[in-house]
Amino acid sequence: MKEDLELVPYIWPAVLYKIAEYLKRKFGESVTIKSSLGEIVGVKMHSSEGFDYINFLGVPYAKPPIGSLRFKDPEPLDAWTQPFRACSESTASQKDAVTRRFMGTEDCLHMNIYTKDLSPKVLRPVMVFLHGGAFIFGSNSKDAYNPEYLLRKDVVVIVVNYRLGIFGFLSVDDPTYGIPGNAGLKDQVMALKFIKENCERFGGDPNNITLFGESAGGCSVHYHMISDISKGLFHKAILMSGTALCPWSIGPLENVPERVARLLGWNGEGGIHRAMMELQKASVGSLIKAQNALVGKEERKKYIFTPFGPTIEPYRSAQCFIDKHPVLLCMNPWSRKIPLLIGGCSSEGLLIYKVIKKKPHALTIYSKNAEEVVPFQILPDRSNERCKRFGREIKKYYFGLTEPSMATVGAYMAMMGDKEFWHGVHRTLLTRSSFKDTGATYLYRFDIDLKQTNYSKIVFAGKNLKGLEGACHGDDCFYLFKSAVSAKMSPTSKEFVAMDRMVTIWTSFAANGRPSVNSIKHNDVWEPISPQKPFKCLNISDELKFIDLPESERMAIWDAIYENHNFN
Repeated sequence: MKEDLELVPYIWPAVLYKIAEYLKRKFGESVTIKSSLGEIVGVKMHSSEGFDYINFLGVPYAKPPIGSLRFKDPEPLDAWTQPFRACSESTASQKDAVTRRFMGTEDCLHMNIYTKDLSPKVLRPVMVFLHGGAFIFGSNSKDAYNPEYLLRKDVVVIVVNYRLGIFGFLSVDDPTYGIPGNAGLKDQVMALKFIKENCERFGGDPNNITLFGESAGGCSVHYHMISDISKGLFHKAILMSGTALCPWSIGPLENVPERVARLLGWNGEGGIHRAMMELQKASVGSLIKAQNALVGKEERKKYIFTPFGPTIEPYRSAQCFIDKHPVLLCMNPWSRKIPLLIGGCSSEGLLIYKVIKKKPHALTIYSKNAEEVVPFQILPDRSNERCKRFGREIKKYYFGLTEPSMATVGAYMAMMGDKEFWHGVHRTLLTRSSFKDTGATYLYRFDIDLKQTNYSKIVFAGKNLKGLEGACHGDDCFYLFKSAVSAKMSPTSKEFVAMDRMVTIWTSFAANGRPSVNSIKHNDVWEPISPQKPFKCLNISDELKFIDLPESERMAIWDAIYENHNFN
């Protein structure tokens, strides 16, 4: 593919990076700490930023969810008697989004822990990151989330793996099987409990934990903010381009166990019992292939792109995580008083540019069936006249009298970015600002567009984007985490300045709940949002400015539809 050739210049640096990392772990100085489960041996590393730190890779936090524990809620891990050498990583079972290859293992409940000082004079803020990937791909790999940028400040950084796809989000109505769903989110709870109990041994403050995540990771963080099972496990939160109020935050597919079993070859006889036997004995690869086949032409027409994700659990269990719709959970969350940093990227919709470029007929389909863009959770019946009317209103708002085509693809991407990401952020702001006793809520808008470091844009949209400026979904991560493809930054470069600003904002918020910003014109102070609209945000671009959120006006069309359906 011509577009894929754009990634070739990044392959060789990534190979060299992996070799260097391997040699450091192989021959680096060992460091041992004693956790609540036993001794953990890490390796001292030297950062390209000029400082030393210790990484503990692949630290287990729950029993391997294999065999009889497949699909089930996580179980606490037994203590080990021999020192655990934390020098290798795992990846949850998945089909990689870039290479399109099956990869990973079911035994994936591990975390990577990074610290500069095991015994600091003052315990340091702990930053726990949950990766994105639509709940079906992604990992905590150091190749993607090397914390050396964040570690320029005095923080402890932890990146968590959790189960994905069918392994982490299968839900079975019959309580006999003990699979109510959301095992992947419950994995995260188990990880947070381990972190709360053990972070002090890594130099971290158990009373100052910030949970942050991007996309599906941001959505996960928000779920932890509204699920009582996570109460008290963290003290601040950062939501990056994802909340529990995004339209993809609740899985819309039904009868999933039976549908997957049929894709595996089950003939339909023997009911749910026989179907579950097929799922239990199936290979990892066949399950991933079957789960991906759940999203076909009809689902994509309804803008359903992921087969598994969070779900409302059909019955209460000991680890029940979601017992009602997130709209209801947001009404009185335990986290209403904790500080929140929330935002997104200026051109979230660039995420789908390559897809549309390869399949421009999707625009023709949308032009004829405008109702398909209406959030499925509001009106799943696409033949409903109200649904059709809403679709026409949205289409007219973004396209006017012009029919969607590649000439107007920018409007299409703006519409999808608003629908899938920004309106979820907006609704979360509305909810938070409605509380009288809410904690400080800070809004940001990431608008940095640099060819050398906006790697998400390169992967999902390409380089030749004349007239399509802005930061793509996921680009902000590359200014917080170094990756295998990250080029070395000159201290005087725009890339370095942008990275330094992002790291300063995120780590200062983690330290004291107030994001600190340098180089703001007119000595503005970053104030929390107020109930008044439009909401004020910090626009993070070549320069930092406090402005009205540019997407605010476009949120009105979506607000009207949600309110018309009494869904706010």
